[in-house]
Amino acid sequence: MKRVLILGSTGFLGNILLKYLKKNFVVFSDRSFKKKLKKCSNDEFFNEVILQKNPDIILNLVALTDVDKCEKNKKKALNSNCTFVKNLVVAIKKNKKKRIHLIHISTDQVYSGDGNHRENKTNPINFYGKSKLKGEKFIRKTPYTIFRTNFIGIGISKKNNLSKWIINNLKKKIRFKHLKISFFRLSIHQL
Repeated sequence: MKRVLILGSTGFLGNILLKYLKKNFVVFSDRSFKKKLKKCSNDEFFNEVILQKNPDIILNLVALTDVDKCEKNKKKALNSNCTFVKNLVVAIKKNKKKRIHLIHISTDQVYSGDGNHRENKTNPINFYGKSKLKGEKFIRKTPYTIFRTNFIGIGISKKNNLSKWIINNLKKKIRFKHLKISFFRLSIHQL
């Protein structure tokens, strides 16, 4: 049986996935994980989690996804979208007993312009996209799958997401000049 460790299980996508995956050999991080993680700035915490949970697959849903917050607080964006990933990858590589596969949720914000894009032709137009792309570079050092996507929906949390932003702006009668949403991109690579 494969053991899946979900990081970011309390977020929008994590809440949805847990309903379906909880029944099937899954371990996950909860709010206590989030509190402990804030105190830890390197890979030591991840080493401990990997030893305790013994996952075959790690699903990383952790990210600062609010585009405006990423622009205003670039340090926080880099910590969530890049440094977090770097420390996770270092810990995965240290675990020599098991070959852990990392599944990472990224963003279509690593591309610019309309239409289809080549996976290797990235050009982020905002800091959110830049920070996520920088995090992806660390992931490529381990067996991985990257989903470049944009999730749309109303979550149960009070946090803002793309759907809430669109709805709030429509209620305020703010007009959109250009709103392009790509629903799904997938980049897979196995080492």
